Amino acid sequence: MTGILVALLTSLACLLLVYRATPGTTTVDRRSASRTVFGPSTKQPATDPHDLPLFVHQLAALLQSGRNPHSLWQDALSVYASADNNVPASGRGLGANVIPVLEHAAQAAALGLSPSNTLIATATACREQKQHHLAGLWMDLAACLNVSERCGAPLGNILARYAVQLEARLDSAAARETALAGPKATVRLLTWLPVFGLGLGFLMGMNPIAILLGTPAGWAFLFAGITLMIVGRWWSGKLVAGAGKETFA
Repeated sequence: MTGILVALLTSLACLLLVYRATPGTTTVDRRSASRTVFGPSTKQPATDPHDLPLFVHQLAALLQSGRNPHSLWQDALSVYASADNNVPASGRGLGANVIPVLEHAAQAAALGLSPSNTLIATATACREQKQHHLAGLWMDLAACLNVSERCGAPLGNILARYAVQLEARLDSAAARETALAGPKATVRLLTWLPVFGLGLGFLMGMNPIAILLGTPAGWAFLFAGITLMIVGRWWSGKLVAGAGKETFA
């Protein structure tokens, strides 16, 4: 009876493992909750990281259509404010996060100041709130502005090239997460193999629990097995986390 119970529990654990190991979406595609950086107590709708290159492309298109860098932020604010008003609150994502930043950047530009300081402050706030994609976006935009202001390079061309690079980085992150799906599932499977082995022992008519707990050698094997299992899970998890570590921000 005990063997049957252990076998049922083992089967249930394996089913749960397979269900959790099947990735529905990649890390890059998962939308993390965002907050407006100038109002940290207010929760904001999720932002799809793949919307960020589109935002940069829009800024570049505004500049390439004849806008000057000082009016860029006000023009972009007008575009996103009008578009955001036509979208239900549940569907607002990127617009809800960029509109407050565009407002502050437009105010800085109207005063004759560089919006780069505003973007850097926003990036710092986003990083504190674990919004690494948005933090990387604002920091990179500030760097683009600084390069354009100091070197005189056309900001529209810089932003266009940055948007292409941003798309490549997101695609690379998605490919990396897809490639790591197998190793992650393997780590989970290997973690549960000892439990499966105990259940298999009961199904074969043995009592591995009595052997492990009833003899000195069993205690030694049990301690060694648990130690190696913990160390192996930690080391494998560290390798997978290191390989899939985001370098966005």
